[in-house]
Amino acid sequence: MAPDPDKIEVAISSLYSAGREWTKQSGELKRIANNAASLEMNSTQMGLAAPVRGVYEKVRAGIQARLLEGAQEAAAIGKALEGASIQYRKEEQEGVHRIKKIW
Repeated sequence: MAPDPDKIEVAISSLYSAGREWTKQSGELKRIANNAASLEMNSTQMGLAAPVRGVYEKVRAGIQARLLEGAQEAAAIGKALEGASIQYRKEEQEGVHRIKKIW
């Protein structure tokens, strides 16, 4: 028995939507990373906490770097999911056309 075409379409659409959401969240991670960049402070701005400025900056820069890495990975996942859904849809359409010619 052939799979239900409606269920196939729902699955393909869900895959595409998930890809779009990963891509959207990638943009959010980039935005947050940019905000983290704005938190850089010099010794004067640190005031009494100036002696720990180096540690603060390492932590701030590390967080920013992880956010940017996360943004890249989320974008890659989004692209992969969207691409897979497009390919599945294409293959499904080609399969349906082949079946119509056979029947």
